[in-house]
Amino acid sequence: MPDYAPTWKWDDHGDVIEGKFTGLRWTKSKFDDGHVAVMVLATGNGEYSLFMPNGLMRRMSDEAPKYGDSIRIERGGLVDFQTKSGESRQYRAWDVGVVRKEGEYADLSGPGLPEATEQEAAADDDIPF
Repeated sequence: MPDYAPTWKWDDHGDVIEGKFTGLRWTKSKFDDGHVAVMVLATGNGEYSLFMPNGLMRRMSDEAPKYGDSIRIERGGLVDFQTKSGESRQYRAWDVGVVRKEGEYADLSGPGLPEATEQEAAADDDIPF
């Protein structure tokens, strides 16, 4: 089992975490056969592991964070909504801010996906202009 920085616990530590994005790992989900992203943020009080539920993961993907970015994440309240079939559900609101971009982009695509392969460049003769 890999070593992780201590887990940020929203109910104990508060609804806002801010720090420098230093790492991203994937761990097996305890709820299904998938994986869960674990972001590591270096805060003023040390490093914390942040397990990222789907809603937060989508918000982070929208921001396209880079390693070294200063990131602020605020956990919002639960929001009620109706499914198309009329079922009542809730989702968690998240506010994500990236203060600056410095390093390499983080790969938020997850494990087990095929690696991109480099394509051979076309010879100059094959370019029509």
